[in-house]
Amino acid sequence: MTLVLVCGWLMIIAGVLGCLRNIMVFNYRMRLIDRISAANKQYQYSDWMARWQLFNTVSYSQMMLQFWRPLASFYDEATMLGPNPLGPVNVRKETA
Repeated sequence: MTLVLVCGWLMIIAGVLGCLRNIMVFNYRMRLIDRISAANKQYQYSDWMARWQLFNTVSYSQMMLQFWRPLASFYDEATMLGPNPLGPVNVRKETA
């Protein structure tokens, strides 16, 4: 009987922690979407689509299930929100 109660309480605690993680992931991704939109407006002529492609590299469920990782570790925001999200562009030199 006590084993059933302990397992029940553990499932309740895991459910509450899962709900809290879901709220945290949702809020983090919404703030990141707002910051990407602001960066796209600020750096109008840079590769704006690259920011959205970098955003899509990590899924919502991946962020939910890897609960041991901090949310900020999924994206490199300094690179993602900077003027050139893909780094320096390699331009091939034409030979004569």
